[in-house]
Amino acid sequence: MGITRCENGHFYDDSRYTECPHCKLTNSEPTMRESATIAMNEEIQHYASDYIREQGVGPAEYDDEKTIALVSEYRGNDFVAGWLVCTAGPEKGRQYSLYHGFNRIGRGKRNDICLSGDPKVSREPQCAVVYENKKNLFYAVPESGAIAYLNQKLLDQAVEIHTGDVVQVGETELTFVAFCEGERRW
Repeated sequence: MGITRCENGHFYDDSRYTECPHCKLTNSEPTMRESATIAMNEEIQHYASDYIREQGVGPAEYDDEKTIALVSEYRGNDFVAGWLVCTAGPEKGRQYSLYHGFNRIGRGKRNDICLSGDPKVSREPQCAVVYENKKNLFYAVPESGAIAYLNQKLLDQAVEIHTGDVVQVGETELTFVAFCEGERRW
């Protein structure tokens, strides 16, 4: 049990999934890791419209007093294992939490780390950062057909990463910071 590669070349944790979640990603509902209530405003109108359209409800009404709830599906392993900090690109200064298993990076809302501000990032997962809790290690993993770099070198296979390593997709640079390392683990 551990990291497995499917017939399409995707890596996944076979102790969590019976089949490749990447191949099923286009047919599945988006998953949110955090619960939140967000006030409707211009910044999220596009998201609310897409969400409501996907649910088959109808057009969104824009009103400052309306809210939508984003509810997560608690899986019991959503403990922070590390972070990616955007150090260059349109989302500079933002941080993204990393959790057990795959943390997919892309521009689409279905990705765990959504870089919606960088049009040069693919909507589909461009790469992923994987936390393997059994070994207490992190890996950068490429996705099929997408270009990503690790420390300015082409990411063409799964590579172990450490605090300070830089993942680049599109014009975005993400610096990796591990929380779980050495003796520290959940």
